[in-house]
Amino acid sequence: MLVYEDAIFMSKLFRRKIFTENYSFSKFSKELSTFSLIIAGLGAILGTGIFVLPGVVAARYTGPALTISFISAGFSAFCVALSYSELASIYPKSEGGAYAYTYFTLGEIVAWITGWALILEYFVVVAIISVSWSGYFANFIGYIGINLPDAIMSPPIIFTSSNQLAFSGSLINLPSIFIFGIVSIIIFRGIRWANFVNTFVVILKLLVIFLFICFGLSHIDLSNYIPYIPSNTGVYGQFGLSGILRGMATAFPAFIGFDVLTTLTQECKNPQKAVPRGITLSLLSAVVLYISVSIVLTGIVNYTTLDVPQPLSYAVNQISSLRWLIPILDLGAILGLVSGIIVYSLGLTRTFYSISNDGMLPKNLCSIHPKFKTPYKATIILAVMGMVVVGLFPIGFLANLISIGALTVFIIICCAVIVFRKRQPDIKRLFKAPLVPFLPILGIITCAVQMLSLPFLIWMIFIAWMGFGLLIYFIYSREKSLLNIKLP
Repeated sequence: MLVYEDAIFMSKLFRRKIFTENYSFSKFSKELSTFSLIIAGLGAILGTGIFVLPGVVAARYTGPALTISFISAGFSAFCVALSYSELASIYPKSEGGAYAYTYFTLGEIVAWITGWALILEYFVVVAIISVSWSGYFANFIGYIGINLPDAIMSPPIIFTSSNQLAFSGSLINLPSIFIFGIVSIIIFRGIRWANFVNTFVVILKLLVIFLFICFGLSHIDLSNYIPYIPSNTGVYGQFGLSGILRGMATAFPAFIGFDVLTTLTQECKNPQKAVPRGITLSLLSAVVLYISVSIVLTGIVNYTTLDVPQPLSYAVNQISSLRWLIPILDLGAILGLVSGIIVYSLGLTRTFYSISNDGMLPKNLCSIHPKFKTPYKATIILAVMGMVVVGLFPIGFLANLISIGALTVFIIICCAVIVFRKRQPDIKRLFKAPLVPFLPILGIITCAVQMLSLPFLIWMIFIAWMGFGLLIYFIYSREKSLLNIKLP
């Protein structure tokens, strides 16, 4: 009897959704094309990282060889992206992205873990970007002589150097609340608004990047590339081969934004083709842009001077004829942050909607606005929570939670492709990832290595978050799931 009950318990944990044509019905407004998804992917992947990351990686780890690190990190991300693309072509009309894919392939408990990790990843991303936007915004308006009081520019609670909570003397981080609220209104009004605003800011950001590349090319000094791979200093991860590997691990999180696109399938006009194309083309375009910026940046100035908060602005400031670019580059960073908030907010609300729609979170979270066709209750709840967090609390130290959440999901997705190839080899796949299982295994290994390099404190926070999620699952979600069929 005990064995039978154990079998029932395990069968509930790993029960899978069955994909049917009923999933073609969508309550959302279908507005997104392949071009829209490419733009959304670029908005998430580039973010503000392209204005900061090349300088940090070059100065601390790689020197001019950071191009090797970006190529390696991009290849690692591409291995995972191909797995995403295959699953997107199999389940083109299922909402929830990675959460839904694992529900169809690996079972409910794995889907819950995936969805819970995505919620952490997306929420922390949006919060950190909103806080970062506040600093860039303050610098930008300073150029035109507007200086806001310090009391409304940073959170009242901070972490000291010894990781102790303390009061900063500020009242509230008002710009962060402002941008979080504005983006939430855009998301609330519907995918057409979000797509329009995101397309506008991403195109402007790309123009800023192209200006830097085009005008910077004529000021490259080839002597700055020598030595291309600086000798290791004797410290692991500081130049040499180990520095290139450390640079790869540091650069990899910059490419994780492509996974958000899979949460938008219900709002795509032709998801079976648009999502795989959006994932692969946005990722490849981002890799090319990161490499191009890196080549120009390390050619303009020596890599040893680039460990600064705004390396692109610093580099053009060293060339008198290019100093007019400085406020434009800061504007590009601001726009990059806005596009990141929009895309990740879409991913967060759609993931909440999908989990709720399956009954594993309260059903009222999946209510769709009759006019705007958006999950408005989930959007409002997350907006209020987010504005409280970004306005009052320090969150920069949680940045590594983005990586550990994304890497966990990436490993699960790579496993899902391998398992599903074995389980249903004859199912229709409009896009088929090459070299399975070898390429997904490579993705699993590279992600696992990067996870092991993360700080112990981040692991503890992540384990606590996942433990809390599993508690919710066993107390509430397992019984409320729409797949909870009474077994004899």
